[in-house]
Amino acid sequence: MEGKRILILYAPLGAGHGIAAKAIAEAFAQNYSEFEVKTANVLDFAFEIFRAGLPGIFNYVTLKIPFLYKWTYDYLNHESRYNFLNRVSDAFIKKSRFVKFIKEFNPDFILSTNPLPMHLVSLTKHKKIIDILSANVCTDFGFHSFWYNSDVNYYLRQTRISKRR
Repeated sequence: MEGKRILILYAPLGAGHGIAAKAIAEAFAQNYSEFEVKTANVLDFAFEIFRAGLPGIFNYVTLKIPFLYKWTYDYLNHESRYNFLNRVSDAFIKKSRFVKFIKEFNPDFILSTNPLPMHLVSLTKHKKIIDILSANVCTDFGFHSFWYNSDVNYYLRQTRISKRR
């Protein structure tokens, strides 16, 4: 697999998704130096108002109004509400810039540590714009319905390994 390119996508909604993306990139750099690995924040392809405001709003709601976050999380955790993410991604992301970025880097494999980036990848795969193997790395405690995409090839889940004392 020499010369392979890996693209790792994340969205900075909470701290964990970005930290996981960077940790995966570091693991590739340490163990597979022949791979070219790039990480990207999907909000870099969003309209400015969302890029600037969405992480702050997300953090405010989760810290200051947790019941609203929980209600929204539970309400949207159903397959029938999956189209909500379609509308959100259409509103937030300049898809032409996102697709151009992917095509220019031309990865052999795409990983995502947040549902939003992989949803965008899945949509571009579904529309036959790209044909790239992909994996969702679930960084949440549970598997919300937003993590599932029909065009994702693999699902990975973080596990905690600890040594016995």
